[in-house]
Amino acid sequence: MENGKDETFPAMIEVFRHAYSPGELFNHLTMILMKEPPRQSLPMIAKVFDDCGFQKPIDWF
Repeated sequence: MENGKDETFPAMIEVFRHAYSPGELFNHLTMILMKEPPRQSLPMIAKVFDDCGFQKPIDWF
């Protein structure tokens, strides 16, 4: 089940990346992580932050 979750997460990030400003993207991803951290997806989230020009916001990465 957890693997299925991880497969949908990249698609969610792509939707967020195109639908939201960088600040909104940051807020949405942070909310998702606080609710249920998808640990295997953290490197991908770090890449999204980098792509948006954010510095890594928390020492998770």
